[in-house]
Amino acid sequence: MGNKFVSVTNGLKLAFGKSGFEADILSVSHSGIARALIETSHMGTPEPGDGEIGGKTFIVDPLEDPGQLQLQVHYDPSNPPKRTDPDDPEAIEVTYRRPKGATTAARLVGEGWLQEWSAEMNLGAKMTATLTVKFTGLLNVVKAA
Repeated sequence: MGNKFVSVTNGLKLAFGKSGFEADILSVSHSGIARALIETSHMGTPEPGDGEIGGKTFIVDPLEDPGQLQLQVHYDPSNPPKRTDPDDPEAIEVTYRRPKGATTAARLVGEGWLQEWSAEMNLGAKMTATLTVKFTGLLNVVKAA
């Protein structure tokens, strides 16, 4: 019996708008979305009484950090990852495998920069690179249809 919540990552694609960088992807990890907590405690905030703990108060920042992507790719020394203008983020689009019965695949679309990358080259092994891409602003989640 199938499970409608199971997805396979084969077929995942990543496109960089300006630099045009492309590589064979081995793995992708998204750090997730983070929201800051802003402490609102003040000198008049009551201290905990008997049988109580805590007391500090917080609000949640309405802005979220869209996170970053960590990628492991096949490394091609003739086609290294490219840095783009630090004042102008590039479009980054992750396209997931199209599910059976759907006409279009789900996508994650945003803007960001190549933050860092490193390569690993070992004797008798394939060369790989690890890239960190930092998103900025809003991420658009486009559902498969």
